[in-house]
Amino acid sequence: MFLLKLVMAPAAFYRKMGVNTSQLFAILKTKLIIDNRRPFSLKSMGRRAKQTNSNTTLTTLLLSLVYGFLFLYAAAFDGLELQMIVVFSLFIFMLASILINDFTDILVDARDNYIILPKPVNDRTIVVSKVLHIFLHIVKIVIPMMLPALIMVAVNYNIAILLAFVLMVLFATMFTIFLINLLYVIILNLVSPTRFKSILSFIQIVFIVVLYGGFQLLPRMMKTPASIHFSQDSSILLLPSYWFAAGTKGLGTFSGVTTEILGTCLAFIFPVLALYVMIRFLAPVFNRKLSSINEASSNIIPKTKASQKHAGIKSYSTLMAKIFTRNGLEKMGFLFSWKIGNRSKDFYMKVYPSFGYILVMIFIVFYKDNNIKITDIQHVTIDSKVLKLWLLGIVYFTGLVLFTVLAQLPFSEKYKAAWLFHTTPVIDPGKILAGAFKSIIVKFYLPFILIFGMIAICLFGWVSLPNLLLGVSNVVLIAAMVYYSANSSFPFSELQDSGAGGSKFMKNFFKTILMGILAVVQYFIFSFTAVVFIFLALSIIANWLLLDSIKKISWNKILGI
Repeated sequence: MFLLKLVMAPAAFYRKMGVNTSQLFAILKTKLIIDNRRPFSLKSMGRRAKQTNSNTTLTTLLLSLVYGFLFLYAAAFDGLELQMIVVFSLFIFMLASILINDFTDILVDARDNYIILPKPVNDRTIVVSKVLHIFLHIVKIVIPMMLPALIMVAVNYNIAILLAFVLMVLFATMFTIFLINLLYVIILNLVSPTRFKSILSFIQIVFIVVLYGGFQLLPRMMKTPASIHFSQDSSILLLPSYWFAAGTKGLGTFSGVTTEILGTCLAFIFPVLALYVMIRFLAPVFNRKLSSINEASSNIIPKTKASQKHAGIKSYSTLMAKIFTRNGLEKMGFLFSWKIGNRSKDFYMKVYPSFGYILVMIFIVFYKDNNIKITDIQHVTIDSKVLKLWLLGIVYFTGLVLFTVLAQLPFSEKYKAAWLFHTTPVIDPGKILAGAFKSIIVKFYLPFILIFGMIAICLFGWVSLPNLLLGVSNVVLIAAMVYYSANSSFPFSELQDSGAGGSKFMKNFFKTILMGILAVVQYFIFSFTAVVFIFLALSIIANWLLLDSIKKISWNKILGI
């Protein structure tokens, strides 16, 4: 309760803002008690591992500490100001990611509206309770996360700079909370309440990819001189992380130029002013929008004439199903996997970041070879090492995304709904599995390969087409082998087992080794077009046989009898 008393210390300020402090204290106390009785869900690499209460706090502290070591990247730069800009930029970005990722359910908690809204509690009190509830959670994460940076500052600088740094961390946290609340209000005003959580999910994916790309690309792109005087350019004031960097330097050294003094003032004034605006003006809008989310989730929206007209038009998924499937069961498995994959947040939060990682890695490849000109690429021959490495590298590397999607296909948090498969009179369940497999190939792999294929043909000419087709066929072949040999399960019909790490590692190891072998073999036969066509024919035949075997999977294999 120490943290609760700490956040209630400025009670007079809350009362001036129109907040009922006694109600605020009761709401926060109740929320913290509920949090202590509820297992904390840690999201790591797209998986959700349920931890017991005895280990949850320790695990959270350790994970936050690990994230905090990333801030030591700032030590690679010279000068207090530049180091603090790097630290606060990483801190604001990572804290915003945590807010969106782990605390969305706190802000958009429909149960609060059922319990608190009927009571005589004003909008400002509700919003402040939500903000302080998040703030209490963040404090548990911020302290271990900033510990490595605190040690770095304490070792390299004096106690005054250390105290100034701690103070700026507090104001940077307030600023980040305001940014997320403002983002929520903007999204709620731009999209319908029913799509709010979906938009947030895609923002989370963007944050994950940007964070990954930043750590991959910045060390390669930043060739910073030994000393840079940011304060000489007044436009640096547009960067919020500079405010807190200037505040740390200004308060710690009691000196600074005009730009640094202005940045220090903004570090103090803007978070407090933002908190006032959030409570005074955003509170009513925020709560009305959250209430509309509640109503939208509980009411059934009738079909309009426009939606009925749209339903009469064949969708893209239906068209693809008609092209790539034949019988009813296979088509049903195709459409089921396609549409549930679009609607399942748990699924696309695990799958879509992989595509971002691929784009980052492709960019890194091109960035490393930035001396190669387009005119040089257009004149490469089939024996060229550039053609072999780029073509095979991208084709086989993108196969990892396909394996990621197939690995997540059987799992869902709402796996109990899979009783539908077991109660219908299905004689050949393998056809459903074959349709699901085709759905993943067509939806996630085919568009990317078509785009890359057109780019490859434009750059390298038609000479690249046979090897491109062979590479794609080999990737699909490996995916079909793993899909067939794994424990057969209907799509979205199982709860992910966090204890299956050993078997998953062996499967990933097998896929990587097999794909590497095929890539090496294709590298050596790359220049022999006739041999490539022979291998392509064998690969297509193997794919056809494997797909036919998937269709023949029986109930005995699915049920493990």
